[in-house]
Amino acid sequence: MIRKVIKASAGTGKTYRLSLEFISLILQYKNQVKFDEIMVITFTKKATAEIRQRIFEHLHSIVQNNEDGKKLIENIKNINSELLFDTNDFEYIQSVYNEMLTNKNKLNISTIDSFTNTVFKGMIAPYHNISDYEIDPEITRQYLPELFDAILQKEHLAEFHDIFFESKSRNLAQYKEFIKSIIRNRWLFHLAQNTFQFDENKIAKVKSDYFNQYKIKILEILYEFQTYLQSYLKEKQIQTDWELLLNKDYFEIFRNFTDLSKISIEDFVEEFSKIFYSKKFIYQNFHLLLEGKNFWNGSKLLKKNSDKETKTQLFEKLTELTEYFANFLFLDKLLPEQEKIKNLAEILLAKYDEIILREKIFTYDDISYLTFRYLYDPEISIIDDKNVLNIFYEQLSYKIRFVLIDEFQDTSVLQWNILHPIISEVLSGEGQKPFGGVIIVGDEKQAIYSWRGGKRELLLRSPQFLETTDKPEILDVSYRSKPKVMNFINELFTHDYFVSQLSHNKINWQSGIVNSSQTSDEGFVEIHLRNRNNKSDRKSLSRTEIYQEFIRETILPLIKEGKINPAESAILARKNRDLNEIAAVLDEFKIDYILESSATIFLHRAIKPVLFLLRFFVYDDIFELLKFLRSDLVLMHSKELKKILIYLQKIENYEEFFQEHPANSFLNRIANSKNDCKCINLLSYVKLIFEQFRISEIFSSEIDIKNIHKFLEITAEFEKQNQEYPSNLSGFLRFIKANEDKEDFYQAGLNETNAIKLMTIHKAKGLEFETVFSVFDLSAKMAGNFKKLNFYTEFNENFKGIDEMFITFNFDKVFQKSFKKELFEKSEIREEIEELNTFYVALTRAKSNQFIFFFYDTRKEIESYISEIEKKEKPAFLMFSTLYNMQKELFQKISESQLIRRIGKLVEPEKESIPEKKTEYDFSEYFSISSEKMLEAKQPQQIFQNYKKSILEDRNILKGIIAHYYLSLVFKDTNENRQKALHRTIADFGGLYSKNKIMEISKKINAFLKKENEYFQYENWDRIFNEHIIFDADGKEYRIDRLLVNTHKKEIMILDFKTGEDFDEKQIAEYRRIIEELPIVKKGNYKVDAKFLYIEI
Repeated sequence: MIRKVIKASAGTGKTYRLSLEFISLILQYKNQVKFDEIMVITFTKKATAEIRQRIFEHLHSIVQNNEDGKKLIENIKNINSELLFDTNDFEYIQSVYNEMLTNKNKLNISTIDSFTNTVFKGMIAPYHNISDYEIDPEITRQYLPELFDAILQKEHLAEFHDIFFESKSRNLAQYKEFIKSIIRNRWLFHLAQNTFQFDENKIAKVKSDYFNQYKIKILEILYEFQTYLQSYLKEKQIQTDWELLLNKDYFEIFRNFTDLSKISIEDFVEEFSKIFYSKKFIYQNFHLLLEGKNFWNGSKLLKKNSDKETKTQLFEKLTELTEYFANFLFLDKLLPEQEKIKNLAEILLAKYDEIILREKIFTYDDISYLTFRYLYDPEISIIDDKNVLNIFYEQLSYKIRFVLIDEFQDTSVLQWNILHPIISEVLSGEGQKPFGGVIIVGDEKQAIYSWRGGKRELLLRSPQFLETTDKPEILDVSYRSKPKVMNFINELFTHDYFVSQLSHNKINWQSGIVNSSQTSDEGFVEIHLRNRNNKSDRKSLSRTEIYQEFIRETILPLIKEGKINPAESAILARKNRDLNEIAAVLDEFKIDYILESSATIFLHRAIKPVLFLLRFFVYDDIFELLKFLRSDLVLMHSKELKKILIYLQKIENYEEFFQEHPANSFLNRIANSKNDCKCINLLSYVKLIFEQFRISEIFSSEIDIKNIHKFLEITAEFEKQNQEYPSNLSGFLRFIKANEDKEDFYQAGLNETNAIKLMTIHKAKGLEFETVFSVFDLSAKMAGNFKKLNFYTEFNENFKGIDEMFITFNFDKVFQKSFKKELFEKSEIREEIEELNTFYVALTRAKSNQFIFFFYDTRKEIESYISEIEKKEKPAFLMFSTLYNMQKELFQKISESQLIRRIGKLVEPEKESIPEKKTEYDFSEYFSISSEKMLEAKQPQQIFQNYKKSILEDRNILKGIIAHYYLSLVFKDTNENRQKALHRTIADFGGLYSKNKIMEISKKINAFLKKENEYFQYENWDRIFNEHIIFDADGKEYRIDRLLVNTHKKEIMILDFKTGEDFDEKQIAEYRRIIEELPIVKKGNYKVDAKFLYIEI
């Protein structure tokens, strides 16, 4: 029997190794095991496709006996020395490869979800007489109204009320999340059903004991403090003033329970103990009591050196008091709440099962739970000492002799319990063939999916599960990162400071040394430690300003100078919110990017305004109209919006409003569009909206166009195939609402484009890039007070049962301080380990160049700041402190607020490896020729295409148009950009003007560029906009030839190119006035200038 555990650090060839193990098994059991008797389990569709591709590629190379094939053979021999690779082996591999090519569908590689679905379909579905069903990951939200009805019935309302009344929450989102959390974690309720039984009499006695100890400790504290207070008042010769003597929070509370002015120092103990004993006081203020906070005024009392002993004793007793109090509340509040949650869960889940079995639409979690639940049901399976035997698994084990599991650290307890029976069968040696095996591959340092059930401990205990005494095989050579990058990672995660801090925090996390496979000394690391607080003016930069600085000073120069290939680069951050902010800044700097977001396409910036407008047309909802007018498409000023809102509230119908504003072009378009919706079909109407509002002009990046294209495809598909909804605008909006969170409707990304990738660290797992920019914000505030169900669980050794579990919604703080706090501490450590893993994943994506950017906010010097954050015991702070302490003397002080350290030399791409950007999409399928006259696109060739008709009628304007077109293509004046502009101009105007004449004009324009060079260099202007469209308050459109912004000097320059003698001073003054009125210009105190530039052609 093969029982093997392989631990593969990032970049060490995990997929490669697993594919070699597959081929090795085929050869080792030649003529005994067929390729479809080896089952490979992965955790993502991407990983499934990757390993499938690797197996076919490797077999092809071996059969061809090329250089790659020979290396593969040597590597297979290294993992299985018994293989000879003689003539018979080659002939057998050839026959297996041919068979696999003709039977690709038999290759048994699937995701864990797909495997579970197979078990469900083969065993569970027939048991419930389900012959056909759907899987919809977001279907739960549609079941919520019916679930709310179930738990809000009169007989259940009291328990639901008690839970949420205690939380004082009025947030509907919390109610929804409460229900979803019960459904997501229903398997925990199932496993822990026997742990909820308690002896009520015993609890009552223990609770009483804890409360008595609490009261005793209160008296001790009050008496000791009274003694001190008498001495203090005598010494100071002052009267008792409780407002001065008590902590402010306690003073406000005490005055609501008694008249403090009537309490003397002699009555202090008796009167204050009554308050502390009061259940009303306890239940209303338990959060304050749990903090162990002093009730006296610490700024005035116990301040002298002679008071130290008294102060220490009081705080020690307060700590003991907190423990007794927490234990009392645990029994008095938390356990009863847990019982109510359990009762509600039973009602909720019974109703939920009724719904899903009726509707036959399940989530993946539903499929997993139902498979797990009925797999261990005696009616279906024979359970002997927790081993499962049923007909389906028995047949499966006859067919499957080897199981290879990838990314085992991401396996959930539920998934493990589903996999365990087949693994047990395979390893038992029973069945048709007396051999089998299991190979597990994973890396506990990359376990970052606990939020979806991943359990790192399963990998750590996997040798025990496989009943092997062999130590896991360690893959410790990285084939991804260059030596300098790999050495940096090794130094970081094994540094004495890092290791000692982990030990101090009781965290068992070990990286180990991983060497680079490359022998060169290449690779580059750059670390930025940036304080948001500028010491000079004592102001903190905003997050946006920090991102602007980092992109302007670090990323932009690298891209402009060709030192990195954007297509092979990525920016990583923790949250989508961070990425959206970074994306906005990249937009400002005209840097192409791909935001790898799982957000629905219906929230894409080019699509969202369209849906606002459509909802207004269908539902006559004024707020949808206002959203449209305020969107990125229109950007109407708030003052104008307010006027519109006031006006709309006075009139009876919207037609009157549109009639009253004939001069506003945007409002005119809205009115026309509203009327048109009654006249044409859905797709034509949606196309018309895009055309009338020139959406592909305003949102013209490659990724925008891709998503516009996808939305039009969705619209066309709905019109052709929809049968569930009315085939009109109202039905389309209902269809969108029902499908907005489904994976098929996620925003489109581009796999091959000269654009930098933006993604969360979780999305980046499994990927690699030549250059990586990892951005971490230490100044981010903690999450708001959004309560959730917390599950504190202790599994048994084989993870097939639960020894102990507690659930709370309102009393998390109580649990943390109670006699069960060890469970909480274990949970905290698991979270901290996962956060460390997230940093490890981020820092192991880079192949050549690693940029690490930490920003924080403090008025302290960095050494003092590190001393402060060390106490917080958070992995983010530990990473920051370690980066600084590794070799702090090597950091360069760039400014009072920024330190930078560089390791190695930047690895630059070969120049020809950077692809030329292409942005060509065919919209002819969606936009008819008859309506093209309404569409003006932002790309220069489209901006000027409508001029061609004019040129035929008046050729005198031709030179001017060519000059404007040429200049619209030049953002920065370089020889390369001039050549591209010339090529594009000849391509677009060559049919109207000869190539030689266009080249003559270009020479004159180039002379103009040289003369006015200051307006065509990024060094002077960090944001440049050519042919930039603006609107005044009435919606009238203007187009500025060139708009330049210097965000450092707070300067804006408006340029209007002239090739004739007509200089309209009013027009350029109007440009300037509109720009000066922009909120961002006012807020930034920008100086706006405008001028004509004459081009002699």
